[in-house]
Amino acid sequence: YFLDIAGTSTARESGSISSGQDSMFNVESGSTLVRAPTGAFSTVTFSATPTFDATAADSFKITLTSNVTSSTLSGAVAGQRLSFILCQDSVGSRTFAWPANVKGGAVIGATLSTCTGQSGVFDGTNLYMQSPGLGGM
Repeated sequence: YFLDIAGTSTARESGSISSGQDSMFNVESGSTLVRAPTGAFSTVTFSATPTFDATAADSFKITLTSNVTSSTLSGAVAGQRLSFILCQDSVGSRTFAWPANVKGGAVIGATLSTCTGQSGVFDGTNLYMQSPGLGGM
């Protein structure tokens, strides 16, 4: 493998490159390196159709001020661990529709001003939740 720190590089073989404690590059033969963030946190602005961009962060928090009717998870790479904190506003009882590529997403708690947290791992196609949703936080 080779890694061009100034930009992106093309992989000649498949595998992973660790370039230090805070970054990991997943590589497929003939593809461009894509950084999977580690430890990055994103507070997502409320939308009825939010997008969770896994190229920018691997932990997300959103406060629901209305119902989320659909959502999107984009940019995740195989092996990436992602976490979600979904919070009710001061009204509560908001609903959240998980992205179609999230499997095992919990029903979030309805209690006002509380949060539900859940984490999972992305397999290249889907995010499989590995923990039960923890509510009432």
